[in-house]
Amino acid sequence: MFDFDITTLEYEQQKDKTTQDLTEQVKKNPTIASYDVIDDVLYKLISRGGAEHIKLPYIPQSMIPNVMAAYHDHPSSGHFGIKRTWYKLKDRYFWPNMMSTITNYIRSCHQCAKFNIRRRKLPGKLHPITPPDGIFEVIGMDFWGPMSLPSSQDNRYVLVITDYVSKYVIAKAVPNNSATTTAQFIVEEVILKYGVPRKIITDQGTHFKNELMEKIAFLMEFKHAFATTYHPQTNGQVQRFNATFYPQLAKLHDDNLNNWDEYLPACIFPYNTGLHSNIIHQQQLSKQRYDQQRADPTYKPGDLVFIKQLGKRPKFGELYSGPFKVLHQQHPLTYSIGR
Repeated sequence: MFDFDITTLEYEQQKDKTTQDLTEQVKKNPTIASYDVIDDVLYKLISRGGAEHIKLPYIPQSMIPNVMAAYHDHPSSGHFGIKRTWYKLKDRYFWPNMMSTITNYIRSCHQCAKFNIRRRKLPGKLHPITPPDGIFEVIGMDFWGPMSLPSSQDNRYVLVITDYVSKYVIAKAVPNNSATTTAQFIVEEVILKYGVPRKIITDQGTHFKNELMEKIAFLMEFKHAFATTYHPQTNGQVQRFNATFYPQLAKLHDDNLNNWDEYLPACIFPYNTGLHSNIIHQQQLSKQRYDQQRADPTYKPGDLVFIKQLGKRPKFGELYSGPFKVLHQQHPLTYSIGR
């Protein structure tokens, strides 16, 4: 823990012009603003809960970093948060704008930034996709699965496509999630039946992000857009259907025969023939709910940021890595970073 004697405090106060000016004022007028000078050392007089004044050593600017390091960084201080650090210091020392100093110091602590759990909503407000003008202009695509055991027809996945305007769903049980299966599905079940869409939105899995898909998009002249990694709301239309049909299949299929794929058309039909919300109104409601009490920070090139470590980590692994430098903004919620 940080330690100093009165001699050290007096020496540092005498080197600090602000402290010396205040000391001289108090010596000339002892009634000034709750300060006292004892043996040439400046103290701040503080009243707590109506009790008598307590005398706190006035810490000059040169000593503040050492005090903060001792009461926050030292192993016996445990890198605790702003409130707990404030309560440790407030009855021991004084300097102007003390709470602000503590707050800024802890918020700039790399160890705290890497390991502390964030107990608030992830930052970044919702930016809804602009609805297309016509049916099957913009569609979302995703795989559901795999099932732990294949069906009697050797299917493990469901490949799902949802139209962003009509909410119409095309879904098919398939044995794998390969690029070939994906390409065949798009050509045979979508393009040859409904025409070429203007845009297809998928995640960044290798079954979607590959050379074969690039060639199909180039030849058929549609845009292939990728959802932001770890942000499934980007392809929310498909996610919504996936969450709907899974419990329906669970209710219908026979565990012994494992024939869930035979009931897939029976789940799709009532979904496609049911009533769906007006898309603009629903987006507005979703945005209101999502944005509530959510921070919306922005960054500029050169800013330093930490990145959350997703997936499995070692027992004492960092929750956040970095800092990294922001290179440029790709989207309101997406940035390129580097060292």
